[in-house]
Formats: sequence, C-alpha cells, structure tokens
Amino acid sequence: MAELLHSDYNADQLPEGKLSTKGVGSTAPDPSESQALDDGVVVPLGKPKVHRDRASLLYNEYIVYNVDQIRMRYLIHVKFNYNRNW
Repeated sequence: MAELLHSDYNADQLPEGKLSTKGVGSTAPDPSESQALDDGVVVPLGKPKVHRDRASLLYNEYIVYNVDQIRMRYLIHVKFNYNRNW
C-alpha cells in the first residue's frame, strides 16, 4: 500500500508493487487500543489522537482501485461534526 501524507490528484499512479493508497491523516485512532480479530485482521479502536506534525490530511483515507480486492467486514455509521480549532 502506498502511503501519502498530503493530498495528491495523481494518487492512482502507484509505485510498482503497490495496489492501493493510504492517505495518512493528522487524526487517527490510538494504535495502542487496536484489537486483532481471530483471523488476524487488526481493527483500529479508541478515541482519535491528533498528530499535527504528521500530515496535512485530517483523517486516514484508504483507496482501493480494484473492488475485487475488497472484503467488507463491517460498516460504521458516523456523525461528523467538523470543528477545527488549531
């Protein structure tokens, strides 16, 4: 998976060997609170932590270009109240 710290309109032009893109955001769940499922899939949990120096994106984004590579495991309904106070 190719990782980007900033928005890129050419994100679909992947490096060789990469099939998807992760936009790394400045706000993400605390990795120490992640849980592994029985089949080894790691699920991020917990309250978001802000890493202001990490990226210009607000939150993590995952882009998979071939839908045959997706296996949906869960669906989350979120109410997002945007308030940027920094």
